[in-house]
Amino acid sequence: MTTPSRAATGMGGSLPDAATRVGRGTWSRRETIHRGANRESEQGDIASSLIILPLVLLAIALCIQAALVMHANNVANAAAQDGLKAAQLDGATAGNGKVAAENTLALFDGIEAAKVTVTRTDDTVTVQIEGEVAVPLNGVFNSFDVSATGPVERFYLESERQP
Repeated sequence: MTTPSRAATGMGGSLPDAATRVGRGTWSRRETIHRGANRESEQGDIASSLIILPLVLLAIALCIQAALVMHANNVANAAAQDGLKAAQLDGATAGNGKVAAENTLALFDGIEAAKVTVTRTDDTVTVQIEGEVAVPLNGVFNSFDVSATGPVERFYLESERQP
């Protein structure tokens, strides 16, 4: 009595032959042809990488630059507010506001060529700060111009008060 083969019963395949993977690291002819087809479809990958990599690096540099410019703008706004508060006080001068603004600007080393202008009249004080930020891509949106305006603190007599 003979028993049917496993392939005939549908319970498995035949013994390994030259057309299948025999062992670890040994590839059949069919798999080698298939792997060669993938190599043809990968042509041009280096060229596209050479285009994409600089664009990714530029995007990263622009993100860093935007963060530095926004931080410098916030520092300049804080300096303008500090200068305004110092120049608003009763008996203060425009020089007091300028010193206060310059001290705040000195806290961030990335600000270059900052110009602080304080204008004090009888009723109002205006602090204007213009400058540039040290950034990776110099010359590309690296400047800022902020200002703060407020009333001068003063003592009013009872007769000068408005109801």
